[in-house]
Amino acid sequence: MNHTEQIKKDIELLTEMKKRILTIVASSKLETLHLDDIDAALEQAIVSMTSFLECKQ
Repeated sequence: MNHTEQIKKDIELLTEMKKRILTIVASSKLETLHLDDIDAALEQAIVSMTSFLECKQ
């Protein structure tokens, strides 16, 4: 697997993790975890990796 394929897999994994984390947090009603903060951090990681991947092509 080359570097580009690995990054694509990482983006897919992060996207799936984001969905799962948001579901868990939303269902648990944990006040110490702020859904918007988690969402923003995960989204930024996905955007950064996607941008990096696009630069490589």
